[in-house]
Amino acid sequence: MTENINPNQLFGTLSLKPDGQIKSLWDIQVEVLDRYYSILKDSKRVAIELPTGSGKSIISLLILEMWRKSGKRVAILTSSIALSDDMKRRCDDLGIPNVVITGRARAEAEDKSMERIRNIRDYKRKNAIGVMNYWAYMMAKDIALPDVLVIDDADSFEGLLINQYSVSIRKEEDSDIYNYLLKELTRYRIYQRLETFSSAPSSEDIQLVYFPHAMEMASKVGKIISSRGRSGISDELFWSFERNKDALHTYLMFVSALEITFVPYIVTGSMHERIRNVFHVIYTSATLGTAERIHKTMGSIDNIVILAEKDITSRVGTMGTRIIFALNDISTTGKVDAKVLDSINRITNTFKKVLVICNSYFDATKVIEHLQREGHRVILYQGEADSTRFAGEPEGALVTAGRRIGLDLPGEACQVGIVTRMPYILGPVDLLVKNILEDHQYSDEKVSHRLVQSFGRCNRNPGDCAIYYMLDNRLAYDIIGDEEVYQHFPRRMKAELDIGQEYAEVGGLTKTIEVGQLVLNGKLPNVEEEILNRLDKISIKRSSALEKPYMDEIRGWCNLTERRNYMDAIQSFSSCIKYYETLGISNATKNRQMAWLHYVVANCCYLASVFFNDDKYKGDAIEHLTLAMKSGYTSWFSGLQIVINRLKEAKEEEEAVFNVEIQGFRESLLRKWKEFYASNSIGRRNPLEAWGRMREALAKGRHDSVCHAYEQVLELMGFEVSVIRRTPAKPDLIMYSNVGKRYVVIVEVKSKESGDVLKTEAIDQIGGHKTQYQDRYPDRPVYPLVFTNKGEISKDAIPKAKGNVRILRNSEFIVLMNKYIELMEKGWKIEDPLERLAFMDRVPTLDAFEVIFKPSKEPLVSLEDVQSIL
Repeated sequence: MTENINPNQLFGTLSLKPDGQIKSLWDIQVEVLDRYYSILKDSKRVAIELPTGSGKSIISLLILEMWRKSGKRVAILTSSIALSDDMKRRCDDLGIPNVVITGRARAEAEDKSMERIRNIRDYKRKNAIGVMNYWAYMMAKDIALPDVLVIDDADSFEGLLINQYSVSIRKEEDSDIYNYLLKELTRYRIYQRLETFSSAPSSEDIQLVYFPHAMEMASKVGKIISSRGRSGISDELFWSFERNKDALHTYLMFVSALEITFVPYIVTGSMHERIRNVFHVIYTSATLGTAERIHKTMGSIDNIVILAEKDITSRVGTMGTRIIFALNDISTTGKVDAKVLDSINRITNTFKKVLVICNSYFDATKVIEHLQREGHRVILYQGEADSTRFAGEPEGALVTAGRRIGLDLPGEACQVGIVTRMPYILGPVDLLVKNILEDHQYSDEKVSHRLVQSFGRCNRNPGDCAIYYMLDNRLAYDIIGDEEVYQHFPRRMKAELDIGQEYAEVGGLTKTIEVGQLVLNGKLPNVEEEILNRLDKISIKRSSALEKPYMDEIRGWCNLTERRNYMDAIQSFSSCIKYYETLGISNATKNRQMAWLHYVVANCCYLASVFFNDDKYKGDAIEHLTLAMKSGYTSWFSGLQIVINRLKEAKEEEEAVFNVEIQGFRESLLRKWKEFYASNSIGRRNPLEAWGRMREALAKGRHDSVCHAYEQVLELMGFEVSVIRRTPAKPDLIMYSNVGKRYVVIVEVKSKESGDVLKTEAIDQIGGHKTQYQDRYPDRPVYPLVFTNKGEISKDAIPKAKGNVRILRNSEFIVLMNKYIELMEKGWKIEDPLERLAFMDRVPTLDAFEVIFKPSKEPLVSLEDVQSIL
């Protein structure tokens, strides 16, 4: 075995491919390689975070070749097969021996199978760098462990780890099991809100199930799968259950309208034998983030030494020219609504070929259907074959659902990217972090990393040129506001965002389309010079965050889910609690972290009580649940009283469940109002004017604008609304009260454009729909409503509506709107948990609104009816 030599010296000995792209090393590559050799090479775990375009692949390959030359077996993992092929090309350009090792399933043909065997052998004998994608390596039984491993695009590796350590029961694939578990959960009053998932499949709500019920459901899943065998369920469910069945009872359980998921809060991927037993691991990416983020993402209990942009003096590289337009006047609701869809169509019409990045399949479906109606060719991205096919098309749209990584469109394959919404909640753990723990610091960092990935899909080579449109105005608001997300962007991307946002602020979508055309045609003068001039003026400092004992927390999850050693898990999580107790500060984030840790300790105690058959541990669980309730404040923590009652074998208290449900409703409502204020507090807009425009639309608007404004207002009052307008034999809107008193309101909108008199036909029309919808929702009252801004009501309409249909005029509803915004303006910004709880008591529940929807002898909603709500 020979001594390591500096990779920079090694580069000088390589036989570079004469016609290859690599001729010399960049300054930043030289500096990083020097720092690695002198400081990092003896560390067990290393993270290298550099912006896209800084030459991380070349850095990684030279480091691996250094180790291979010294007698080590080395490998590099990529996020896709295409990127493995690209990594091989770079090795060939450098003159470094390499072999691409695919998974066994891709080498079924005899010649491919023999080639795979040869490649595995060359890699095992240290004759070449092994190049593999994540799955080929992690699933393999016949590929030897390396001594040194580079995990490229390491933040993407998190997706594989979550996939490996989770079980998902998808409604589309295993609908009977999904529906059975949903029905079993709704036997508990605390989960009855889940019933709405069957009536509102577009819902993005996610429910975290309390641990006694989650364990019960995990047991039921095991029994169902055992009784059915492999042929009775989807392949994905079968294999994921096989991998996780021994630990399933220790996982968190989440329920959404699309799937039921069992997954740990922190996936301790470092404990997988194919990572744990590797001598030296290097994680590389453009978006690794803070030490907490890296350790939690990788689930590593080994210390990771980080080398990032802030540690480098050389100027970072670039993947060509890029401008990002953060628009502030397209999406003011955080939804993919008509204005967002029209904007996507307008951008597609102009540039002919676009990538559209959505957060969910529901959003992606809306985008696809809209673009197809407008005559565009659309491909839904489901794998590499789709992006390859799209790259060869002359025009059209490639639409993705929740996918921001592993999708590469270099050169002129596509030069325009569109991001529809801020990616705050893409999975169940996101919901826990953002809405239950309210850990905005950690959540904002994750969002930034997802956006960095999104804004790099069309910039893959130094000569590329691309533009990106962010249609959700919350990013523009953040840039000119508190910079909670913006602070985590790389320095160059901050400059690209700043320039784009200036054009967006001046002229909106029209101006940014004009500028985008200039950029792509190379006619925007001095754009690269302008970006470089701004770099030195942009700070990469981040605001201070609460220091967390994340290493002990990771150890706790490893002990809980991997080792199933409940006593050691209790000790690890208790150490975290003691750390927070010693801080001596009163901090809402700290209090919620402590509440969560008390809950997790209670879970471990309960598991110990079952495992050791000792009620002492059950008593400990109740004690920790009580402590969690005291410091958690959110409705989810308030609901722990139901868990305590379950452990005490006491009767479930209806009042306690109702109070938790109402608190949760009000919390959700305040979040909506916070986003409404943020979305309308940018540029020349302000929230009061936005609310005023809704009132104006309700009073004077045509049919569709009335429907849109009414939908917005109702959602800000807490209703779930489905818009069906202009569909024959259907109402214009359906309103759902899914909290407290469950009821449905079917709404017919009548505006002045069809005359100024409300006639009996409107009453007959909406009244005729009642039977159909009552059959659909047999367990809820269905209330027909006519909403109108017409000036008169015909003399026959009132008698016709009596006892059957309510008539709500815009004048009375606007009185309610005025009083409502006056109330909510006082509450949305309250941060103190106790003050917020006190304010929420004043927010009306949906039960209070029933007075204006319930059939009456006086069908015309009066001012007194409206005023009784507040």
